[in-house]
Amino acid sequence: MYVRLSGRIRINAASLNAQGTVGNLLEITKLRILVKRDESYEPVEVSAVSGNTMKHWHFVHFIDQYLQNGGNDLCDDCKRGVAFRTRFKKGNDEANYIKECAAEDVHGFLMPDTQVRRESLVKFSFLLPVEELFEHPIDTITHNRVIIDEGGKIEGQAGMMIFKRQYASDIYGFSFLADLADIGLRLYSADKRPIYDSDERKRRAKSAILAFIPMLSGLLGANISRSLPALQVEELLVAYSRDPLPLTTHGFFKNYVEETMHTIGGYCKLIKSKAKILIYGAKISEELIKECKEEIDIESYLTWQEIFKEIVEEVDKVEW
Repeated sequence: MYVRLSGRIRINAASLNAQGTVGNLLEITKLRILVKRDESYEPVEVSAVSGNTMKHWHFVHFIDQYLQNGGNDLCDDCKRGVAFRTRFKKGNDEANYIKECAAEDVHGFLMPDTQVRRESLVKFSFLLPVEELFEHPIDTITHNRVIIDEGGKIEGQAGMMIFKRQYASDIYGFSFLADLADIGLRLYSADKRPIYDSDERKRRAKSAILAFIPMLSGLLGANISRSLPALQVEELLVAYSRDPLPLTTHGFFKNYVEETMHTIGGYCKLIKSKAKILIYGAKISEELIKECKEEIDIESYLTWQEIFKEIVEEVDKVEW
């Protein structure tokens, strides 16, 4: 089973990625993107959240979900939420690593000593402000750290530390994927037989899907102990199939829904396959639905959480 996700989330007053300090100012991550304005492209500096950050938080939530679902196969590092990737020394057979650790299976690993690696089965884009926005607010807030002595008194001027931190508010687009069909299989071998039993493969697949829910509810990024993001999912599009699928178009683009329909519909037509697309918050024209009806089943939902419920139920139906 192959799952592709795109969408848009609104985030206010968040400091989800930091790129360093300038004096006493902690800067958030910024980069320049190309935005189409009329007939030209304009470079615009925006706040961004890296795919590395998104992948880390999916890993954290995957571990939680896996343990809640009765999983036991984790290395000592992953049990503690530390993604070393990996400190196992299990020879040069990929199977030895992924059988003993679900996180190495789903999130990949590299063992340079024995030249064994595994591609991550989940992949994440940057969160990028959507292209139709013209302003991208970034504000600097002044904070104060207080140091007290043993008697509970502030230690003079040195006990008052002023520092500043940047915060951003925007509507961010994204694109993620999860290749669940490859869970429990060697990626770099002609032998594609499952390495462990079907119940464990299903457990890992369901945990990988369920991990997206706490992520999209706002449990992601840096500085969340002091500034949990005011986050809401505005739109979500999820495509899935039992056959491999191309990527859904990144939610940065204002026409990402239409482009995704054309891409997946055209691909399924070429390989004579079927896919299903689940939609929350976004609209698809009746004309486009008719155009792709032979290749894509489409279902709209009133809440984005219900989309993941359907995918988990579909995972249960797969013969692992």
